Order: sequence, then structure tokens, then C-alpha cells
Amino acid sequence: GQLRSNLNELHAKSAELHRQRENTSTELAVSEERARNLLDQEHKLKSDLAIISEEFSLLEERRNFALGGVESLSEEFAEAQQSSESLNDSFESRQEEIGKIEAKLSELRRELLNLSVLREQVNSRRTESRVHITSLVNSKNKAEEANIQDKSRLDEITIRVNDAGSALEKARKQQGEIEQTLEGVQQETKQKNTDLLRLSKTLAEDETILERLRAQAEVLQQAEESHAGYSQGAKSLLESFGKQQVKGLQGLLGSNLRVTEEFEVAISAALGDYLDGILLGGVKDADQALELLDKKSEKGVLIPLDQLANKHHQKNIIEIEGIIGRAADLIDTPKELKPVLEILLFNTWIVKDRQTAREILSYLRKEPDEDNLLSTRLVTQSGEVFHGAGQIQRGAGQSPASLSRPREQRELKIKIAEQDGLVTELHRQTQEIESAITAAMEREEILSSQLEEAKSITDKAAAAHSREEFTLEQLRREIPWRMGQIESLSAEVESLNNKVREAEGEIELGDAGISDT
Repeated sequence: GQLRSNLNELHAKSAELHRQRENTSTELAVSEERARNLLDQEHKLKSDLAIISEEFSLLEERRNFALGGVESLSEEFAEAQQSSESLNDSFESRQEEIGKIEAKLSELRRELLNLSVLREQVNSRRTESRVHITSLVNSKNKAEEANIQDKSRLDEITIRVNDAGSALEKARKQQGEIEQTLEGVQQETKQKNTDLLRLSKTLAEDETILERLRAQAEVLQQAEESHAGYSQGAKSLLESFGKQQVKGLQGLLGSNLRVTEEFEVAISAALGDYLDGILLGGVKDADQALELLDKKSEKGVLIPLDQLANKHHQKNIIEIEGIIGRAADLIDTPKELKPVLEILLFNTWIVKDRQTAREILSYLRKEPDEDNLLSTRLVTQSGEVFHGAGQIQRGAGQSPASLSRPREQRELKIKIAEQDGLVTELHRQTQEIESAITAAMEREEILSSQLEEAKSITDKAAAAHSREEFTLEQLRREIPWRMGQIESLSAEVESLNNKVREAEGEIELGDAGISDT
């Protein structure tokens, strides 16, 4: 703002200096014109002086001629005196005539002298008037020429003013377009920064979520590595397997099962301690495990895979509302572990609630197949186990670590992958916006430079337009003034011509008077 103010002040000073220079140039031109007029007047005065000298010579000749007439009269007087000797009778009359002639001659001499003085005065005034008239005519002619030139210049400067106005309008339009484009780029940059801030905030939140998920996954992994949540016997066997004290161990049964979360409690109640059962390759491996448990006085469940019995024939059950399905069918597990589930969950059904379980048992008790009744187990989703023989067990009511932790790890892995993809996409979008902001800032810098250049062009165009308008206005004022000057000079020339004619009339009257005498 200060720079623009200083620039406007400099422009104002520049315009004032330009106006002063124009005034000085005009005054200098007028002074030069006056000097030329004075030189012309000097030459004219010299010419008139030569004319006056010639006229003076002519008057001298006429005066000499008059003097010659006087001498002639003197001679006649002498002759008259001579004649008076012979004409004594007419002497007195002659003497009287001579006195009259001498008186008349004296009067003529006085009149001639006065006429000469008057002629000199009139000639002097006429000469001065003619010199002045010549000067005025020259000034008038120059003023008329200047007026013609001014009118021609008026059209030229009018065109220049229009051109300067068009250039100024074009410069302002270009400046406005650049300012509008720059404002758009600035708005775009502002919006991009807002988007970047929003994305950065979202990215920070999603990265926090990702870190939290990874931390959860790390906790679960540490819990898995430390066998947290497993039975003490299973934990001891797993640790011993890691130390190569027990061979043939193939993991925990629960860790190899995939169950949806809504059935975890029911499956956990159905498998009971078998959920933490250790999968072994054979009898020898089972012996090593039993010896280890014996040494530590710990209980545990062993599942030697090569000692499993043949498949049992699955019994059918009444189909009523509330039966969800066979427990073994609700579990996803490797093919080689299917027989294990068939044995451990033989004739085990998952039902909706205890009411459904009681209805099924009531129906089975009415059937003649007692084996089917005794082997049937009905497990509710809340973890209640109803045996066909009548006993009822209540599970822990929550998913055990061996069943829930693998699921949680799988779910966390999926969530981490999804969240990582989301964070990666946000990083990509952030980089894209940052690149766009960088490009917009570079464009903004270019447009700012172009705007400064456009402002400079606009200021120059405005200054040029002001100068041309000032010149045009000055010329428009000068033309009427010059016309008035021409009219004034014409009137003054006419007045001087009248005075010259009057002086010449006086001279003619004087000459006529002398001639008559």
C-alpha cells in the first residue's frame, strides 16, 4: 500500500513537472517569436529609414528649388531697381510691390519651414505606423499559421488521446483479468490448503487408528507368544515344545478352529477343556507330554491324531424352530482336523436358547432310541450345555483366548490392511494436494509478477493518457485565445492604416496649399 502511494505521488510529481515543462516550452516559444518579431521590426525600421532618407533628399531638392525661386525673385528685384532708375514714375508702386513680394516670400518661407517640419513629423509617424503595421501583420500571419497548425494538432492530439484511452482501457482490462485469475488461484490455493488440513487431520486420525490396531495386533501376538489365556497344562506343553522337550506337538486345537463370533461362546462350552487340547502326532508324543504334565502336577488335554476312533454315525434330530445346526458344521477347520471335531462334537447341536433345548430333549425322551438320547448334547448360544442324560453345564459365558484370539488376529489383520490402504490413499491424496498447492503457488507467483507488470503498464498508460488530455485541453484553450489575438491584431492594423491615411491626407493638404500660393 505504501509503495503504491509513493508511486502515485511520484506520478503526480512527474505530471506536474511535465506541465511545468510544457508551460516553459510555450513561454520559450513565445519569447522566440517575440525575438523574431523584434528582428523583423529592426529590419523594417532600417528599410523605412532608407525610405525616409530618400524622402528627405527629395524635400531638400524641393527646398533648394524654392531657394532658387527666391534667388530668381531677387534677380527680378534687382532688375526692377535698375528699371526704377528709368521708371521713376513707377518707383513707389514698384517699391510697394517689392515690399509685398518680400513679405509674401517671408511668409512662404515660414510656411515652407512649417510644412517641412510637419512633413517630417507625419513621415515619422507614418514610418512608425508602417513598421508597426508590418510587425502586426507578421504577428497576425504567424498567429494564423499557428492557429492552422493548432487545429491540425488538435485532430492529431485527439486521436492520440483516444489511442491513449484505448491503451489505458486495454491495460486496465488485462490487469483486471490477471487480478481475477490471481484471486481464483488464491481461492484455489486456500481451498487446497483447507483440503490439505482436513486430509492431514483425517490422516493423523487414521494413522492413530492404524497404530492402535497395530498395537492391538502386537498385544495379541505377544499374548499368543506368551500363551496367555490358555490352561496351565497347555501353556507348559507349548513352552516345552518351544524348548524341544516335547516332540510331535502340532499346536492347540482352539487355535486351528475358525468360528464366527456369535457362536464362539456356544462352541467353547461344547468343547470345554478340549478347546485347549494339544494336538499330537502319536502315542509316543502323548507319553512325553503326559510325563511332563506329571512332573509339574498339571492337568491337560491331549489329542493324538493317529489314535482317533472311526467315524460315528451322526444321528438325526427333530427339526423345530430354534435349532441352529450341528456344532461341527459351524466350525471352519483344516481337513485333517475334521475327524477330531466329529468325535468331540458327536451329536452336539447348537440351539437358540434353553427353551429350545428342553423341547428337543422332551421329544427325544419319547423316542425308543435311548443311545441317541444319551449321546445328544444341546448347547445354547449363551453357553449352556444340556445333556441327553439330564445334566446341565454352564460355560464361562465368554470366548476363550484359544478361540477368540485367532479370530481377533485375523480380523485385526484385515482391519490393518484396510486401514493401511486407507492411510496409503490419504498419503497419496495429500501428496497430490501438496503438489497442486506447490503448482498453484508457483502460478500465483507468476501471476503476481504479471500483475505487477500489468500495474506498471496501466500506470504508464494512465500517465500517458493524462499527459495527452492535458495537452489537448491546453490546445483547446489556446486556439480561442489565438483567435482573439488575431482579431485584436486585425483591428489594430486597421486602426494604424487609418492613421497613416490621415497623415497622408494632411501632407496632401499641405502640398496643395503651397501649390495654390
